[in-house]
Amino acid sequence: RGEQTRGGSGDRGMAAAAAPQPRDIATLVQACTQSPSSSAARSALLHLHSLCRSAPQASHLLTQAGCVSAAHQVLAATDSSEALGLLWSMSACEGTLPHFTSEALWDVVRVGRSSRDSWRKTASLSTLHNLLCYEGHDGVLAAGSLEFAVDVLNAQEEHESSVLCAAAKLLDQCCFDSRSKHTAVQRIPIASITHLLERTLELDPTASDPTAASVLEDCLSLLWNASDDVFFSEATAWKRLTERMCSAPLLGVLARCVDTGQPGIQQAAAA
Repeated sequence: RGEQTRGGSGDRGMAAAAAPQPRDIATLVQACTQSPSSSAARSALLHLHSLCRSAPQASHLLTQAGCVSAAHQVLAATDSSEALGLLWSMSACEGTLPHFTSEALWDVVRVGRSSRDSWRKTASLSTLHNLLCYEGHDGVLAAGSLEFAVDVLNAQEEHESSVLCAAAKLLDQCCFDSRSKHTAVQRIPIASITHLLERTLELDPTASDPTAASVLEDCLSLLWNASDDVFFSEATAWKRLTERMCSAPLLGVLARCVDTGQPGIQQAAAA
């Protein structure tokens, strides 16, 4: 089976900060909630994000101070990358899941869908992916994340590789839990994934470029874990997926993946 991984964080190379103090955090959170659309809120978010990345204890202090809610308020008001970046980083921290309300999750999906910025799309999908790793299936699925990821893969020519990889990772993560696997495999766009694999191999037959290798690895991991019989509640659902995947185009491109010479890609394609 492929490896369950979290989708990173929204860190954009910010410098480490001094150990955070609860009073300082409360002041910054208040700046966000009092005037979410202001430049002061944007500045406060940058400070909070720096604190989030600064020390192991920071995420717990930020969570208790209402940082997730504050970032969501700014995101809802402005669609800002600063707010989404902080939510992305917070989603990678243990204990933050209960603070991601249904409204926050809907706004994360909304911003990802509506933005033309690849970074925002990647951040949105990766935030949702992270929360799945912390058992956030009910809220993440209800927010329309599966449909978002599928739509990205179906419109792959419009998106950069980072966005496509994030979409594949989100769908892949759904295959690690009985609550989401059946729903996910019903929606996996086999034809679109096949086309993406073919297109990537046409540009780089040996997958020597790291970007091409990432696309192949993430798509193949998704197919590998989707086709595994683990978490299927009934044999007929597994049979239907297997029949969908036994298409000549997909089988052909899987054979080409085995010939890339890249061990990770070869293993996932063969599996």
